[in-house]
Amino acid sequence: MLKITFLLCLLIFIISYIQSFFPPERSKKILGRFHGVGANSIAALLGTVTPFCSCSSIPLFIGFTSAGLPVGVTFSFLISSPMVDLGSLVLLMSIFGTKVAIVYVLFGLIIAIIGGTIIEKLRMERYVEDFIKTSGGIDIESPELTISDRLSYAKDQVVSTFKKVFPYILIGVGIGAVIHNWIPERVVKAIL
Repeated sequence: MLKITFLLCLLIFIISYIQSFFPPERSKKILGRFHGVGANSIAALLGTVTPFCSCSSIPLFIGFTSAGLPVGVTFSFLISSPMVDLGSLVLLMSIFGTKVAIVYVLFGLIIAIIGGTIIEKLRMERYVEDFIKTSGGIDIESPELTISDRLSYAKDQVVSTFKKVFPYILIGVGIGAVIHNWIPERVVKAIL
């Protein structure tokens, strides 16, 4: 739990600091050039090259959503980021060979694109919490911010997001602990 909390807070701080240079409207303009399946494909590919696990992809997801990007696009990123990364590609190639690794990556990208597209078509944005939609907003123009302002903004984002996400961290770690400590390894292997 400490590792996840530390990583989450650190990444929220870094992402928020970087976001202070890119107000949501600017990010939306840059990333919003793509639409439909093309946008989902770009987001899935972006998720593939980012070296993040699912817990560290959350701050990026929050940033994309608060920048006004469609929820389907952000979910394509969120699905592909932990599932298809360069580390897993190298690992799969060394264990199973190039063909299996390429098939895995292709299926991962297809799942991310289809998942994001379905989420977009079902208009699931209404289920995204309001604090996520508005977390990246900065009222002050970016060039006027000092380093101290940017650091303060990043710290405030960490505290605000952490308070809202911490119960879910506890639940996730609790579920992981139950699986790790109480379900025999042979059962997990048999299921996998």
